[in-house]
Amino acid sequence: MKRGAAMPQGPAPAAHPLRVLIVDDEPLARQRIEHLLRTVSDVSVVGQVDNGVEAIRAIRDSRPDIVFLDMQMPRKNGLDVVRQVGADSMPTTVFVTAHDEFALQAFDLAAADYLLKPFSDERFEEALRRARERVELDDLGALRDQLKAALETGAALEAHAARDARGASTSGQGHLRRIAVQGVAAACAWCRSPRSTTSSPAAYTRS
Repeated sequence: MKRGAAMPQGPAPAAHPLRVLIVDDEPLARQRIEHLLRTVSDVSVVGQVDNGVEAIRAIRDSRPDIVFLDMQMPRKNGLDVVRQVGADSMPTTVFVTAHDEFALQAFDLAAADYLLKPFSDERFEEALRRARERVELDDLGALRDQLKAALETGAALEAHAARDARGASTSGQGHLRRIAVQGVAAACAWCRSPRSTTSSPAAYTRS
């Protein structure tokens, strides 16, 4: 490297840490995943549980972005967890197991990746990268859906104002236009906010 040249820079940390839940009935397995995650600056481990029943509760209460989910556990296995929470309500999921016969079922449930024990540090990093990319895609999808809903609301309000234009005052029409603009602004503000702090853009329009 030439003198005075800039050092290579890694990826910038996320504005808000990725919230990760670890689910495995083996203590050593949980400890290994936690150790690997602790080396990543923009990841926060929000919990560890050792069975499927507690996993369902933790997913609903903690609302993690990513869950590392063991396939074989007491009481309920990983597939049971997905079925009970609901595939559409599950966070981005990386299945972890010592049995590769579950792989096809895991990908049928749209898992971000599938870690077969024992796995290397490099293989874990690859799984985390894939999970991170899935979270980012989901965030972009949420942004698109919220903006689309806000724009549709604005269009409906404008159409309503146009229908009532003959009898409506100018100030009344201006009020409806302001509501439409506030809807779009609320969607943008919601998408820029931390994932777990605001459930919908409606909260921003009430302030």
